[in-house]
Amino acid sequence: MSPVVLLVFTLTIVNGAPTKESLLPRVIDAVDRAIKFFSSDYSSINVDGLFGLRIGQGQIIEALEECESRSCSPELKDLLRRFRSELEVTCQKAMPYIEQESPDYFARFRETISKPYILKYRPFRFHGMEDVEIGHNKEYDEEEGDRCYARLLGTFQENDRTIPRCNVTQPCLDLVTKGDTKRYTITHQLLYFIVVEHTGCDEKLSEQSSSLSASGIREIEDRFCQKIYKEASILAKEGSVNIGSQDLFLEQSVLCGSLGYENFFKPGYIDMVLKMQAPEGCFTMGFETDSEILATLERLRTSRKLQREQAMKDGCLSHKSGLGFGTLALYLRYLVRSMTI
Repeated sequence: MSPVVLLVFTLTIVNGAPTKESLLPRVIDAVDRAIKFFSSDYSSINVDGLFGLRIGQGQIIEALEECESRSCSPELKDLLRRFRSELEVTCQKAMPYIEQESPDYFARFRETISKPYILKYRPFRFHGMEDVEIGHNKEYDEEEGDRCYARLLGTFQENDRTIPRCNVTQPCLDLVTKGDTKRYTITHQLLYFIVVEHTGCDEKLSEQSSSLSASGIREIEDRFCQKIYKEASILAKEGSVNIGSQDLFLEQSVLCGSLGYENFFKPGYIDMVLKMQAPEGCFTMGFETDSEILATLERLRTSRKLQREQAMKDGCLSHKSGLGFGTLALYLRYLVRSMTI
């Protein structure tokens, strides 16, 4: 833990359980180490990893704004400014390497990684989750999903012409609103609406479907994130998440958490994710046994396109590390906000 963090905060534990006061310096240290890791290996970041960094960058920016309007210490403000600056440098350095590695994928999704994600944070907690049922369908048409995202981003080509941004079609709406889904299928349905907000396509979406006004979109996000939270709570029911499910848990946390669903910010979850992070600051395959290594490598070989993974140095993973960083930054923003109100 950095001397600055120790200087600014005093770590306290109540009855052996993590408290917000005890978690804040640990989260700051974790974010600091993650930024240093990515800055040391920016040439190995892929599109999916940089997406996580951009979500995290948006949360750092928002945390700083929270501090500017509340009673944060000058030291904390300086830390957040440094994080914001170092992240932007790393993200910009990574862009040409990503373009060189995957030019078509980069061109299609450039807007999702070209700037920080500043999303409307609406603090909300679920209650009465006993009746929430997890879906059964994990099938997802990846190619159609990619096309739907590209239509929003203005990078979809049809009949040798580029379709203008915010193009919403009924097949896409059918894909992203269908029920009874789970795992990465439901998280990528939710991601569609996050991209809608990020690109400012809310109005076009409402024009296409009268049920998808701002309140209608929020209703869908509520429904999705309740189901996602129920899944996440099962993954973490033993106080830790199996190595093969950590990527999914982080994706669930970063997507729903970025919208303000604070059930994902329980102290036990924050402590658990902090323990997932490697000393280098990244998130790894978690090599422990030969069978686990083989299973993880097989999962990566057969992974879905929307879960594209790429190895970085020290056994670190780009997609998982990006999600991990985004989650840590969300925790930081949440803790700063809750402790300065």
